[in-house]
Amino acid sequence: MKLSKSFTLIELILVVAIIAILAGVMVPFILSARQKARAAKLAQLFDTIANACRLHYSDTGRYASEFSNAPIANWNMHNLSVIPPANAIPGWDGPYIDRPLTNKDAYIGDMLFVSSQILWDFDLDGDGSVDKNQFTAGNSLDLWWVNEAQAKAINDAIDMSVPGDWRVTGKVVFYGALAFPVDGIAVYLTGGS
Repeated sequence: MKLSKSFTLIELILVVAIIAILAGVMVPFILSARQKARAAKLAQLFDTIANACRLHYSDTGRYASEFSNAPIANWNMHNLSVIPPANAIPGWDGPYIDRPLTNKDAYIGDMLFVSSQILWDFDLDGDGSVDKNQFTAGNSLDLWWVNEAQAKAINDAIDMSVPGDWRVTGKVVFYGALAFPVDGIAVYLTGGS
């Protein structure tokens, strides 16, 4: 009688179990690294938009608006990227970014909105006092459909060293579903008082 060299059922189950355990340990690390990479990409985009907003203000004396969900023909919602009609914005010398924002630029979340006024109170240095007041002239950016874990990753990429509760201090404010029916973040860009 010849013995065949094959794996027993127990050996196969053991190998499958080891692979499942390794996958269970590795998947969270892979997903975390992916989320951190997206957050870092967004931090770069926010810097680019903040610089564009400062240039726009320097040229025009007005704070810009840019909305990722607005039709391109609506130049009034694309102050940084779409050439306005002649003399509509005196001093405009753009475009200040290479193309209109789209929802795909969000990487995390769904929709980007650069407002021509500060939409949230910002405690930039984490000392417990408001440094930039809500509803004053300036630029802030809202990113909608961002959950708390994603917001934390973005906060860590932008201003991890600011003391205090990360949700309400620094350049990133996580407003959750308290203010709107969706979770999201606000990012301070420029201006305000």
